[in-house]
Amino acid sequence: TPLDLAKQRKNVWMINHLQEARQAKGYDSPSYLKRLKMDKEFRQKVMLGTPFLVIWLVGFIADLDIDSWLIKGVMYAAVWLIVQFLS
Repeated sequence: TPLDLAKQRKNVWMINHLQEARQAKGYDSPSYLKRLKMDKEFRQKVMLGTPFLVIWLVGFIADLDIDSWLIKGVMYAAVWLIVQFLS
């Protein structure tokens, strides 16, 4: 491909223009989750909203009318895992 030839010849200008053309045609467009992850405004909103959501979830789990501490413990562990995944 032309991009491979440009990489072999180490032509930086041509590599940049060919990559821009591929992105413009949609060949190298990132997935939806990658675009969200790169969006600074979305990341800031997630960072601001996460503590409130975690506090609400802890209270919600504690207030559930379930007598089993095992089920509540699993729910708390799930919340903890989600927080660890997000950070």
